[in-house]
Amino acid sequence: EVNVKFKSPMHVGKFICVYGEIKSIKGSKLIFSIEAMRVEKNQKEVLVAGGTLSYVAINKLGKPRKFKANLK
Repeated sequence: EVNVKFKSPMHVGKFICVYGEIKSIKGSKLIFSIEAMRVEKNQKEVLVAGGTLSYVAINKLGKPRKFKANLK
């Protein structure tokens, strides 16, 4: 699942930095908080997008499985 909101335009040829961190781990679901920043010529970063990404761990059969407890 992707839930991203775009806040500012991004033009071809510009540099972008993407930052993320684990927001939560619940059972088989891992949720990341992310921000995408445009880097200006003066080195200032401007937020262009932010939101969350969710991943679900699966086993060899394609069924959801729990993350290991020591993942954090």
